[in-house]
Amino acid sequence: LALALALATQGSSRSRARHSASAARASRQQPKDGAAPLARAELERLLELLIALARMHAADGDADSTVRCVVHAHALSHELFGQDSLEAADVATALLPACADVRPQLAVKLADAALRSRASTLGHRHPSTAAAHRNLGLSLLAAGEGENAVGEYESALQIIRLLHGDDSATVGDGVELLATVRRQALGRDYWQH
Repeated sequence: LALALALATQGSSRSRARHSASAARASRQQPKDGAAPLARAELERLLELLIALARMHAADGDADSTVRCVVHAHALSHELFGQDSLEAADVATALLPACADVRPQLAVKLADAALRSRASTLGHRHPSTAAAHRNLGLSLLAAGEGENAVGEYESALQIIRLLHGDDSATVGDGVELLATVRRQALGRDYWQH
């Protein structure tokens, strides 16, 4: 497994993809008789490497390898931390940049999962929940779902207003961001809100 992961970061994009697939297969295999299962620390390191590989494959434009790494990392985070944990939400958020360009709909699913985890764990009036709404909005925008993206940015702004009050600079920044998103998503200029 370690060798396959090390090789996955070296060489041509074709050899990296082959070694990345080998590493993913090796991490799913049951230990042979007498061999110890991977320790939690090793699984967490594997998770870090899968995230890095997903980003690397995305930078190379290799959508299939990116998706394989993302799906495996997401499943491993659920196994390690639990599906609705903040740690799994952090992993989903870390995977968003890798998915945004190569598979925007996968980014939407990850961002939605992260939002659900943050909202259920932290509540709907928390800065991290507002950030998760913005991440989902950005993912929806990348996926061509402009109207839904605006709704997520509006939800984020509502949380920021509740936390900071209408006169806060943070709210002012949120209003400007929402106007920009509306112009980009809907082709209209909305300065009120």
